[in-house]
Amino acid sequence: MKRLLSANVPEKLAALAIAVLLWQIVLHIEQPVTSRTFENIPVSYTSPGPNLVATERISSIRVDANALLTGGDSIDRDEIIASVDLSKAKPGRGQYPVMMSYTGSLSTQIELTPRPRTVEVVIENWVTRELQVNATTTGAWDLYRPGPITVTPAEVRISGPESKLSLAKDARVEVNLSSVEPGASSQAPVQILTETGKPLELTTDPTTVTVRVKPVALPPSKNVIVQPMFNGTPAFGYRIASIEVVPNQIRVMGPADSLETLSSVNTAAVDVSGITQDTTIPVGLALPAGVRSDTTRVEVRIRVERSD
Repeated sequence: MKRLLSANVPEKLAALAIAVLLWQIVLHIEQPVTSRTFENIPVSYTSPGPNLVATERISSIRVDANALLTGGDSIDRDEIIASVDLSKAKPGRGQYPVMMSYTGSLSTQIELTPRPRTVEVVIENWVTRELQVNATTTGAWDLYRPGPITVTPAEVRISGPESKLSLAKDARVEVNLSSVEPGASSQAPVQILTETGKPLELTTDPTTVTVRVKPVALPPSKNVIVQPMFNGTPAFGYRIASIEVVPNQIRVMGPADSLETLSSVNTAAVDVSGITQDTTIPVGLALPAGVRSDTTRVEVRIRVERSD
């Protein structure tokens, strides 16, 4: 017997190694382990308690999947669910575990590992307050100027996370007079702004208000040319080469009889005594009695050259 066992030892060892290898191959074929990594798996969050809101949170994570399947493609990324329970969350910054599940038919054979396993979420109080609405106008009417503005309702209710609501300083509506008949009411959306005029995304109730701009009749008006008036002369050896008035026309208002024969208005006297180089001089207007203009000053641009 001893002689039988000791005979052909190398061949017997080789046969044993081959048998073990074949057994491992069979096991791998019957129960193959598939490992895959999925990027950008969406994370869903349950709502926190009443009057709370999640303001900072990540939207997706990486997931490692291990499964006893015949191939890597058998794991369906659409069946991978990542969720975070915020039902017991408290205000502040905290870490919350990511819960994984697989909704496909092979859920019991799949192991899912989130990366990271916990996510940071900021929970804030949801608060509400009132804010007065201010109205501004753009554009213009031909025969009227905008008078008093009525906004209905005069206040709106704004709601949002406490940190964002504290930045809200102004509820603003804007009316383009060019698209509204004088005296007519219009609906305008309410925009919530910070102190520096930056828009804020907040819940507003109502989202639009009714705005009415009272028209005020304008006095008769017309456009007239601006004529520059001068005192003195340039320095010896120099002369004025050209003159430009900016603007060279202005709109004046006043009684109809005063405007009827008015075609130009003069500037106040521009002193050019001793000038030797190009210059720009701001100057007021010399309007006739009873005539006014929204333009109160113009620029007189003078180009000087040597007189040979």
